Amino acid sequence: MVTAKNCGGSPQLRRNCGYPGISSAECDNRNCCYDSSIPGVNWCFYTQEQNKAQCAVNPPDRTDCGYPGITATECHNRGCCFNSSVPGVKWCFFSKEQQNEQYECGVFPYKRRNCGYPGISSSECTKRDCCFDSSTPGVNWCFYSKEQDNSQCAVNAVDRRDCGFPGITDTQCYSRGCCFNASKPGTKWCFYPNGK
Repeated sequence: MVTAKNCGGSPQLRRNCGYPGISSAECDNRNCCYDSSIPGVNWCFYTQEQNKAQCAVNPPDRTDCGYPGITATECHNRGCCFNSSVPGVKWCFFSKEQQNEQYECGVFPYKRRNCGYPGISSSECTKRDCCFDSSTPGVNWCFYSKEQDNSQCAVNAVDRRDCGFPGITDTQCYSRGCCFNASKPGTKWCFYPNGK
């Protein structure tokens, strides 16, 4: 059942606004359309107005979201914009919103500092002012942004409180929601962020 306005258009060209198994309520919280009546297409997808506004990226400013020869359907399934009207530029590209998020939330998947708990929803993660990306399995999906990491992990070496154990890896440390900095020998490398 379609629950939002201006949700028309070809089902195969729906730009993904959710994640596998997203509920109608969660999709509605994102101000997106929800229609689960057609198998094999995105059930939670952006409205036509959202698409037009978010995909109005100047061709030279587009950030690639696909590969040469990607189809519009494959591109939209990635949640990205597709426009093949200008030759010689990226046709599958990130929306304006995605480009902003990618800058702030573009943390290497295995270096994400945990901001949630297993199974946390996108909306619950957003309420914590954190980033959410469920596209990589086996890593933190709800994690702190680059800005949050920079401010919270700026702890003087002498003031660091241990959050790990001898030999802990950066991935193990980040999964605990802690900071990791091995640049100074003889100090705690895995430590609690400011205020924790």
